[in-house]
Amino acid sequence: MSTPPGLVLNAFYEGILQAALRQFFRRASLAIEPGQSQASEHPLTIEPSTEPSTLSLSWAGTRYLLRMPGRGTFTPHQIQMARAIVTVIRARYRAILNPELAAERGELARGPIEDRYVGAFFDERPYTETGTEGRVDRIAAIIEMLRVAALSTYENRPISTGILLLSGDYDPCRPELSAADKRPPSNMQALTSIKSFYRLADGVRTVFLANADGGLLDIIDIDRWGRQLCRDEILDVAIPTSGPPLGRLDYACVTQASAEWASDAGSRLAT
Repeated sequence: MSTPPGLVLNAFYEGILQAALRQFFRRASLAIEPGQSQASEHPLTIEPSTEPSTLSLSWAGTRYLLRMPGRGTFTPHQIQMARAIVTVIRARYRAILNPELAAERGELARGPIEDRYVGAFFDERPYTETGTEGRVDRIAAIIEMLRVAALSTYENRPISTGILLLSGDYDPCRPELSAADKRPPSNMQALTSIKSFYRLADGVRTVFLANADGGLLDIIDIDRWGRQLCRDEILDVAIPTSGPPLGRLDYACVTQASAEWASDAGSRLAT
């Protein structure tokens, strides 16, 4: 007797879910509690929990419990990461069950799924059912573009480049430029077909500045841009000063940092 296709699909994506939880939450232990029901109509969800050291997910009758060791607790960023994983897997699952959606959203299966977890961590709108599901995940696309660049060479030299991806449509440090220039910005992915384009920014001191839709706004000196032009609005980011060629992506959020984020960033920069 053959296994129903729905159960095979569930088992495949449950394996993807388990791999993601183990990869992104290595400090936590993962316990799996199979349920009596294997009905596929129970969607993947994060269950509410009163214990800050436990994160509970359920799907098709199975519970996945992540527990932090000792007195460890899940931070808001870790919970947001779990939510991103859930959102991406649910979007891919919906696309497989809906041929029309699969045809429209072919990029959902393109590239490593980990790129999409990171993209959904910052902006989950491309993966939701609220009418913006047709939106392309530019963050995941740019990560893939940087990976290709980091593995490529130009004139027998490894490519080192970087992108500062903004959360808005214009440069917050120089809003007057967006008002003066009425031309739509060039798309980053279209320009990267020219290998010499990558060499315009080294990814350490100079980076490409792109808006939320992946449009190229400028090429900037990251130190001058962040500390002189936009001192009070942009959070400091760690900048590598040496090391191997790299593909680098910084995501700038022009809002006030939380006390937890600022403390964690400060401790990382100090070490």
